[in-house]
Amino acid sequence: MYFPKNKIKTGLNSNGEFLVKSSSKVYYGPYFSTSKGKYYAGTTPNYANLVELIENKDPNAESGNLDSNQGEDPRFFPSNVSYTLQKNSLSPLPAQPPKYYKSQPTNEDYRQGEYIRYFAKKTNEYIYIEINQQTYNNLKAQDPTLLWTLYDCYYMIYSLSSNEVNRRLALQIERENQWYGFSSYLGLGT
Repeated sequence: MYFPKNKIKTGLNSNGEFLVKSSSKVYYGPYFSTSKGKYYAGTTPNYANLVELIENKDPNAESGNLDSNQGEDPRFFPSNVSYTLQKNSLSPLPAQPPKYYKSQPTNEDYRQGEYIRYFAKKTNEYIYIEINQQTYNNLKAQDPTLLWTLYDCYYMIYSLSSNEVNRRLALQIERENQWYGFSSYLGLGT
């Protein structure tokens, strides 16, 4: 879900007035609100893992997770303990860009005269990267471990015997997908 900057308000902090919608646990920590009256945990939108908050109808209720021997140590105030527990349990590893992979044809590919190569392109730049089939499949499946929103991907059947065929295919990909400069990336010229 995308939130334009002018439709969210950041810099807010909950002191128990919100609950995590999915678990009904009291939420302490930073949050942001949307123009549609919704609330989400975190300082800014993390599109891969939005945690929706709802208003706590009973803000005086205790979270119940505190040890009575913790005393007045500020590290163990309810807001700090709850926030730390929630932060650690709700924050997956950040999404990563696809990694470069240099494909190598197999002996079987040489017998057939061609093989499939997979590529990704940044959506807002003409930057290309060769990727493997698994990364291609993950981008297509919108895997949250990858920055799939920032990349388009495509594959091409790459000829091992004719650079002219490869050049025509690369130019076709350039035209149909607006991947300008793709043939140059492959070293096939224009």
